[in-house]
Amino acid sequence: MNDTQEIQDRLESEHRRLASLLAFLEIGTALQPGDTGTELSVAGQHPADVSTETLERTKELTIVRDLSVQVEEIERARERLERGEYGVCQACGKPIPPQRLEAKPAARFCLDDQAIAERRA
Repeated sequence: MNDTQEIQDRLESEHRRLASLLAFLEIGTALQPGDTGTELSVAGQHPADVSTETLERTKELTIVRDLSVQVEEIERARERLERGEYGVCQACGKPIPPQRLEAKPAARFCLDDQAIAERRA
């Protein structure tokens, strides 16, 4: 198997894993039309209970959003692979070390440039 095929397989595997998690979480966090995610009435509910429900719902939606971003990153990595740009830092143009790509298949930056990008964010 060539390197490109191995990379494609790794990206596909990661895409399936993330998409599966995302689908599972989206089903669990899906709201019905008109549903606010809490009981219809807060009467009789302690304010702390309402706050806890709101916090849990916010955490669930944040996880779903983060997984969606990761799926998109994998899709962009697949596009870079097709264009022959995979494994090259988008900031400095140097090769991204294989260990980094193994740990984060969708990496766009080498570690140095990733640190710079995170400080700017």
